[in-house]
Amino acid sequence: MKLYVPLILLSGVFNCMAAPVPYSEALELAKKDKKNIVVVCTGSDWLPSANDIEKAYASLEKDFPQDKVIWALYDEKEKASEAELKAPKPPIGVWNFPAVQILDSEARPVFYAEGIKPSTLMKLGPIVEKYEKLIDKRDGLWNAAKDKSGEEAYVLIAKGLDAMPEKMARYYKPQIEQLAKLDPSDKTGAHMKYTFGFLSFIEKEINGRIKDQKFDEAKKYIQDCLKKPALTTYQRQMLMAGMFRLQKEQGNLPAALDSLKALVKIDPKTEFAQGAKRMVAYYTQPVKMKNLSWSQGDNRPLWIPMLFDVSSVMKEPGTYEIEFKHRDGHTKFRNPVIKSGNNELVKVSDDKESNKFTVTISKLSGRPILQIDSQGTGWFAGCGDVIITKK
Repeated sequence: MKLYVPLILLSGVFNCMAAPVPYSEALELAKKDKKNIVVVCTGSDWLPSANDIEKAYASLEKDFPQDKVIWALYDEKEKASEAELKAPKPPIGVWNFPAVQILDSEARPVFYAEGIKPSTLMKLGPIVEKYEKLIDKRDGLWNAAKDKSGEEAYVLIAKGLDAMPEKMARYYKPQIEQLAKLDPSDKTGAHMKYTFGFLSFIEKEINGRIKDQKFDEAKKYIQDCLKKPALTTYQRQMLMAGMFRLQKEQGNLPAALDSLKALVKIDPKTEFAQGAKRMVAYYTQPVKMKNLSWSQGDNRPLWIPMLFDVSSVMKEPGTYEIEFKHRDGHTKFRNPVIKSGNNELVKVSDDKESNKFTVTISKLSGRPILQIDSQGTGWFAGCGDVIITKK
């Protein structure tokens, strides 16, 4: 059973209007007519939704003014001919088909969405109009920059890039390179904004300097970058994540955690901030157990309290042996405390590591909680059961 209907059979829904043209043909028309391109990326011989996508696209093309844009289709077939394999592809490689790209007359992207549904295409008209206005704004700024030099040209080119979504503007290599030529120091950070990548930043600027023990140099690099006003919130948070790694490797965990807290303050609502909050909690908050056992995920790289509810086994005063019986790996334990509310019923604070502790409780009230310092080792595989025996 075929998964699609050839576009020629859909001509009836176009009310005698031309069907979308192949992407390669759209490129030529865009150059000649100076029109923007809307291209839908599909796969007619393998994509289950191809037929529905083409129908929705046909309906959109019918209802939208025809003289404003060039409607194109890029069909990435599983069984493509040699000519089809050599044909031009849209500028953004698609991972999740189907997708739609809005391009200017020079095939530079201004909008991209993948994994779309037919309903997405039906709402595309206002999006096309929105980005046409942004293209006009961008081009107005860049045309003005042609008559300028130095800082004036730099500002206009940067504003033109800023008129586009950041991910799309990264495809505008000539303009980005112009920024670097106009201001090699990148005082405002406009060039860095469109070239910064987190993995390359960590590998080159942080890990490389950590390896060479150039901690102060790495710290200064981050501080200088943070002074650049053009950087996005997300990029500033990535820089602070680099500072966390740098300070942690220096052995200054308090300062590293302060960097994570500063990351959160930049914008607490981002996913990066949420991750930083969890990381701070990981390094600072006691690990609360649901039962008398611990697992690999409960280990921490530094001494952190574990909390166990021991009310099921400590029901009266007396002497108790507490054993941490490992099933795998090795978790260190020291300094057990039996608490009830804010009251310490018994405490051992000699910092001696052991898997067995003996405590004597002279008076028991409320619900007893075992608090004990713990630290993971090796690959943090330590796990096991807490066995409490009354002597």
